[in-house]
Amino acid sequence: MTNFNENDHPRAETGKFADKSQSAPETSLITPARPRKPGQLGPYELKNYKRHSAGMEGGGFTASLYRDGKRVVAVSNDGNGGSHRYVSVTGDHSEVTKFQAFANKALELGGDDSEDLLIENMAYLTDIEKLAAKNGWDRDEVLEENLVADSATEYPLSERERAILRDPSILDD
Repeated sequence: MTNFNENDHPRAETGKFADKSQSAPETSLITPARPRKPGQLGPYELKNYKRHSAGMEGGGFTASLYRDGKRVVAVSNDGNGGSHRYVSVTGDHSEVTKFQAFANKALELGGDDSEDLLIENMAYLTDIEKLAAKNGWDRDEVLEENLVADSATEYPLSERERAILRDPSILDD
């Protein structure tokens, strides 16, 4: 028979044992995020994301990138290999440069294509959130199931990408 050692069992912040059911943890691995829109990371939101299968190297897409609620960049990929295309819709190319800088900082990368990776993460996040909402599922559960499946792929997400998907608010200023 094992003796109960009170030091081995965490208590609620009140100093008393937590008054909760076994299935309701006091804390979660996923931090509750501030209310935000699907596909939003920091001040940027991906909208009108449409996939197509016209390319020779898989599917391409078209999308709009918004910053602080204003459409600033059109993003596309024809699916024939290569990086995404970014076109400022305001005529100010600095909008593209600002997004590239944001992507480098967000993903903690200094090289090329960080903006492409961030766009893919925004699209992934949008898909997860829409799927969960459509079916009445818990967003975090759907995300975790997809992240587990992603681990077995040829190009799994980095730990930083996983952290951003779990809690997009880490990019909020």
